[in-house]
Amino acid sequence: MIPGLIALFSIVSFAYMGLFMAILIIAGRIFSGIRKTLLPFTEENARHLKTIAILIAVISVVPAFIEAIGEAIIGYSMDMFYFSIEGLVLEFVVYSLAHIFEYGLNLQEQADETL
Repeated sequence: MIPGLIALFSIVSFAYMGLFMAILIIAGRIFSGIRKTLLPFTEENARHLKTIAILIAVISVVPAFIEAIGEAIIGYSMDMFYFSIEGLVLEFVVYSLAHIFEYGLNLQEQADETL
């Protein structure tokens, strides 16, 4: 029973680490793009922010799914079946920020056309 519990805990930990690393890599791409173009409001940055928002949503629910699968396989629960409401709120904020970036891009294009 204990090796299965350790395996389940390891899977959850590696899933978190992988998702956090993906978020950091994508955030690095956003900052790198801003440094290269000196323009924060680009379609690429908005797309990157939407990807980060999706990854945050996955982080918010992944423990519940992994535990449910683990409980079905090894028959032991880690008592961590929860959905992170804070994570889902953060996901909403980041997704809203992506839409703000898209709107900023539209305003920037309109300003460029009028000059």
